[in-house]
Amino acid sequence: MFKSRDLNKSVAFTCLISAAFCIAAMWCTNCSAGEDIDLKLRFKPKQKHNLRIIEENKISQKAMGQSIDINQTKTTELEFEVETVDVNNIASIKVTYLKLKEKGGSQDGQMEYDSTNPDISADNPFAPTYSAMIGQGFIMKVSPIGKILELMGVDEMYLKMAEKLADSEDEDLRKKLGDKAQSAIDETNKRFGSRAKRIEALKEKIKKLPMFAERQFMELLANVAVPFAGKPIGIGDSWQAGVMRLSMVPDEIEGTYTLKEKKQTFLTIDINSKIDINNVTVPMMGSPQGQTKVSLKGSYEGSLQIDQTSGWLNRKNATLKIAGEIKMAANQQMPQGMTIPMSVESVITVEPIE
Repeated sequence: MFKSRDLNKSVAFTCLISAAFCIAAMWCTNCSAGEDIDLKLRFKPKQKHNLRIIEENKISQKAMGQSIDINQTKTTELEFEVETVDVNNIASIKVTYLKLKEKGGSQDGQMEYDSTNPDISADNPFAPTYSAMIGQGFIMKVSPIGKILELMGVDEMYLKMAEKLADSEDEDLRKKLGDKAQSAIDETNKRFGSRAKRIEALKEKIKKLPMFAERQFMELLANVAVPFAGKPIGIGDSWQAGVMRLSMVPDEIEGTYTLKEKKQTFLTIDINSKIDINNVTVPMMGSPQGQTKVSLKGSYEGSLQIDQTSGWLNRKNATLKIAGEIKMAANQQMPQGMTIPMSVESVITVEPIE
């Protein structure tokens, strides 16, 4: 027979157990809610997001017995403005070039460009075309899970760049020739058939420059695009998606994304990719179609900071390390063909423009 104090002890013990279960249940419920994060880009028309992309490249290669070391730093500032969002939450985002800096070269010479300082860019043959790009842009269509679906308006951007180039050429003639400049301008237009045809010729020239090819824009945008898992995920979960693009390789490089932690409204995501490209055919200037092949091995690793509320990338630090060779088939200029060993180390930093 229980005594009252034994009964009191039993009741107290039962209450403690019940309380413990309640606390555990509450803790698990909160944990589950905290871990299930639905990563998406939450677009709103007129949203703006400005980012600075810094690429520091070290390239070493050997051709015809000569070693060539290239060091280059390129800083690109872009504005992203959401123009429209359709019923499927696919956004049309205007990408505009705000500023551009580039410095680098090899033992054979250095080149520099700064869109904010024309004086130091005077000797750069690409300076007029770079300058024509500032303030121009194109449309990027992006899905809610961060996949770039297509680029639109690139050809229109080339046309606007060509118009600015023609205006710049005319201004140079006015500075050099003064009152006689107009006849020289008219003669230049006449040589092409008309001013419109002159601008069209300049547009085609821009399109053929490798640094202004559409795939180069995709390579740049891959630094800021984050393809999400497409489903709620928890801390420690991983998913596979494209992590970067290489101009010398046709396909996107795949890798692993891992959600590491959440701090306030920001999420940290790690990226990791083992690169193994074996004898892949690539387009190469000056080489017949299908006659150049690339083999590369290496890694791409980094960390991303994502704003959980908007889904926009806020910061990124990543490092690419690859080594391999480019094989060019025999042709009239190179009867024996050529194999070029090469290595690349690239550090990519993305940060918000304050």
